[in-house]
Amino acid sequence: ATHFLKGRILTRLGDLEGGEKSMIRAVALKSGESRYYNGIGYVASLRGDDDRALAAYRMAVDQDADNAFAYYNIGVIHLKTAADAKAAEAFVHAGTAYLNRGDRANVDKVITTLKELANQRELGLDEPIAALERGLDSVAKKGDPPHE
Repeated sequence: ATHFLKGRILTRLGDLEGGEKSMIRAVALKSGESRYYNGIGYVASLRGDDDRALAAYRMAVDQDADNAFAYYNIGVIHLKTAADAKAAEAFVHAGTAYLNRGDRANVDKVITTLKELANQRELGLDEPIAALERGLDSVAKKGDPPHE
């Protein structure tokens, strides 16, 4: 955990190489921690290395199938590369994972992103969007605060 924290600090200070090295060290010591892979993906995306970022985010999802952060960022990368169907699929996974955590704000963000994508492309997103909206209504009716 210390190497991961050091990596986050170095990244925030602009030392992307040092940040990535620390996060890789964290993974080497505890490979089952999906947020460590998220960190590597984030640094790779800051460096413009989309292939490396995708690989790291996919490893994060392999460790935690409900890793909404990784799914959302996979979607963002696919949008950049015009892989719209793959982006939409990743965003739907992200929305579902956020919904499972009761994270209303991020579910709403995903719904907005999917609606924008649906307005630009014919991807058949009406049902996934409606499902997320129904889920969001259900979470809102419970009155539970989102899980952190």
